[in-house]
Amino acid sequence: MNSHFTDLTDQGKNTKNRTKLARKLPKMEPENLPKPSRLPRGIHIVKWKNSSGETSIRYRVRTQVNGVKENRLFTTFEEAKEFLLLFKSKLGREKIYSLTEEERKQSELYKDILTNPTLGMLIDKYVEDYFPISPTEEHNTRRYKGSIRSFYKTIKQTKIPAPTPLGEVYIFEKYLQAPEKQIANIKPEEFTLKCIDDYIRARRKKGIKGISIERELTHFSNFFKALKRTQQYKSISNFAVEFDRTLLNSYKKEDNKNKSRKKAMTPEELENYLSLLDKAENPDLKLIVVLSLATAMRRSEIVDLKWEQVDFEDNIIYLPTTKGGYAREVVLTNEAKEILLHKKEHSPTTKGKVFSYKTYSGFAASYRNICERFDINVNFHRLRAEAFTRFFNALGSNGSDTMLAKFLGIRNVSKFIQSHKPKTYSLDTEQDIIKSGGHKSTQITYNNYLLNMIGKR
Repeated sequence: MNSHFTDLTDQGKNTKNRTKLARKLPKMEPENLPKPSRLPRGIHIVKWKNSSGETSIRYRVRTQVNGVKENRLFTTFEEAKEFLLLFKSKLGREKIYSLTEEERKQSELYKDILTNPTLGMLIDKYVEDYFPISPTEEHNTRRYKGSIRSFYKTIKQTKIPAPTPLGEVYIFEKYLQAPEKQIANIKPEEFTLKCIDDYIRARRKKGIKGISIERELTHFSNFFKALKRTQQYKSISNFAVEFDRTLLNSYKKEDNKNKSRKKAMTPEELENYLSLLDKAENPDLKLIVVLSLATAMRRSEIVDLKWEQVDFEDNIIYLPTTKGGYAREVVLTNEAKEILLHKKEHSPTTKGKVFSYKTYSGFAASYRNICERFDINVNFHRLRAEAFTRFFNALGSNGSDTMLAKFLGIRNVSKFIQSHKPKTYSLDTEQDIIKSGGHKSTQITYNNYLLNMIGKR
């Protein structure tokens, strides 16, 4: 018998010792204890003392039927009695041991999960380690982390054909009709290069653009880089950087073909748009829009802006955290400075905030409502593009695109220029002629077109 248990049943077999036994039983026991002499055969009352010295009553079932022995403890007499009755029948014993077998399988499953977790569990741990969200953090910080966490949630929930022992066999795949499996339920050692290509195809079937899939793959790659730092997975391959680039590029080209041409608002369109915003209940709505046009700031950056971030002497707005997760200094243009000085003088807000909207979502709802009310087809993100186009136009042909990108806090200069620089349509320079001809290299133009032309002179 366990040294922590004291069997009290035998001490009460005669009437003389029953009173002594009652004194020994803890008074905390809520139920009426049965008299030891009336206990069913096979059930014993035991007093259990834990490491802190506290005592309680348990009921031990110790019995044997057809050579099968059982020895278990229960917290109540009713539980012990029900188990004993169940154990005495053949069907009861089968039920008891079938449950025991289920418990064993469950235990093995838990052990396997702890020693060899799924990608979903590893991704969850990575997200909690690298992108924990605290309610005390700034809105932009929480928004940035929330965006990253959303990417990983999408990755986990995406279903792909379940990895098979066939490995990288592609040719008969469409005839196999392999069952689909969420990436979250796949083990790291099961994940192959084919899985990452299947992920790209699965996301495309959902209508996701190629550039967005590429962004997801970047996050997937960051996860694998962190995973490889652990001893258990140091030799695992980072398949997220070895995907089929031809496949992804074909989707991106297809997206470019379907992309509609975007034009900046004319002065008349802009004037009409701003006049409709005058009808908003909160005058800060229009001010936020105009400030975005003057600085190319995001709406969340403006809505949460505090006066302490505005430096009128150095003409800078300091953003400690942005959507990209890094700090940025926004140059105060003359137009932006005039807006903020007027706001500070005529309608200062409380708690140090520049504008009266309490939350980013509150402003977003107000902007959405006024757009629906007056059939305005201008989403807020469009204002950044309008601002960039303004800056490029003001820059002129002799300005530096790189310096403008630095001025605006843009990191990917080439992508910025490609997305926002106004197109010029002329044949005034060599580059214009080559671009118009559809060539990326001057050598192609020279070899295939200029040489023959010169030869005919």
